[in-house]
Amino acid sequence: MSFVSRMFSPLLRSNIFRNVSESAFSKKSYLYLYSTIASMLIVNRTTAHASSGSIAAAGAQCFSFGVSHMQGRRSYMEDVTSVIPSFMGLQSLFAGVFDGHSGKRASVFAADLLPKTLSKLLMDNGLASVDPVEQEQRFLDIVARCMREAVLLTDKSFCKLATMQQWTDGTTAVAAFIHSGHMFLSNTGDSRAVLCSKSQGAFPLTRDHKPDDPAEAERISSVGGFVKFSSGAYRVNGILAMSRAVGDCFLKAVGVTAEPDLYHRKLRTDDEFLIIASDGLWDVLSSDTVHKVASENDASPQLAAERLVELAYRNGSMDNISVVVVDLRNLSEGHSSTASVLER
Repeated sequence: MSFVSRMFSPLLRSNIFRNVSESAFSKKSYLYLYSTIASMLIVNRTTAHASSGSIAAAGAQCFSFGVSHMQGRRSYMEDVTSVIPSFMGLQSLFAGVFDGHSGKRASVFAADLLPKTLSKLLMDNGLASVDPVEQEQRFLDIVARCMREAVLLTDKSFCKLATMQQWTDGTTAVAAFIHSGHMFLSNTGDSRAVLCSKSQGAFPLTRDHKPDDPAEAERISSVGGFVKFSSGAYRVNGILAMSRAVGDCFLKAVGVTAEPDLYHRKLRTDDEFLIIASDGLWDVLSSDTVHKVASENDASPQLAAERLVELAYRNGSMDNISVVVVDLRNLSEGHSSTASVLER
C-alpha cells in the first residue's frame, strides 16, 4: 500500500447529476484565464511565460499564487492553466492544470468550461449559504459531487463538439478548489498535485492514471479494451498513454474515462504549498526537489514557479512544462489535519 493510500480513507460516493447550461461570467473573473491561454499559444520553445497574483478581501484570507509555463523542446504548446482568485465571488480559489494531447482544443476547452460549470453547480447547490464548520458534512458532500459532475459534464460537452468535428484531442484535468480552510482536488489523467508540508514533507495528493496500473488495466479489459506497450509506454489499445482523460472521445468505448479521483484535505498550520503541474515537470523532478525549490523561494510563489520550470527544462524535460504554486500558509482554520479520498 502506497503512502498516499495509507493516509487517505474512503468516504461515500456521490452520484447526483443535473443538467448544466453554460452561463455568462464577467470578463473580469476570467481575464486571468484568457490572458494565460493567449500568451501560452505564442510562447517560444525555450522561454517561459509567467503570471502571478495575490488577492484578499478586507479581513479575509489572502490567496497568493504563481504560474509559469514553457513550451520547452516541443514544437507546439498544448498545456493550459487556469487560476481564479475570488472564485464565485467568495473567499475561495480555483486552480487547474490541463495538459492536452493530439492538439490543444481539449485543454483550452476544459480550462474554460470546467471552472464555469463548477461555479454554476456550487451556486445551484447552495454552497454560499452552507457553514463549513456547523454543516461540515453537507459542505463536503456538496463540493464532492459538484467537482465530480463538473468534470464529467465538461467531458460530455467537449465530446459532443469533438464528435461533430472529428477531433481526437484529449487532456488531463487536475483542479483544486480551496475554501474556508478546506482543499478539494479532482484528478483525471497524469498531471499531478503535490502538497508541501513542514511536518510531512512533500507527497502527491493525486495518483497518475496510467494504463499499466493493475486496477486501470483490469477496468479497461472489462469493457473490451486492452493495454499494449508501444513507443516507449503502455497505452490503451496501443494509442493513449493514460487511462483517463477529458476528451479522447473515440476511446471512451474501450475504457478511457473522464471519471475523476476526488480528494479532500482540511488544511493545517504547517501546510506550505500546493504544487500542480503537468508531467513535463514531474517526469524529471521529484516531489522532494520541488519542495526544496519552493521553500528556497518561499517569499514568492511566482519565483518558485519560474525556477521549477527552468529546472525541469535544464534536467532534460522533453515535454511542455506548466506549474501552478499556491501558498497555503495562513489559510488553515487551525484544525487538525484530515485527508481523504472522496472517490476513486
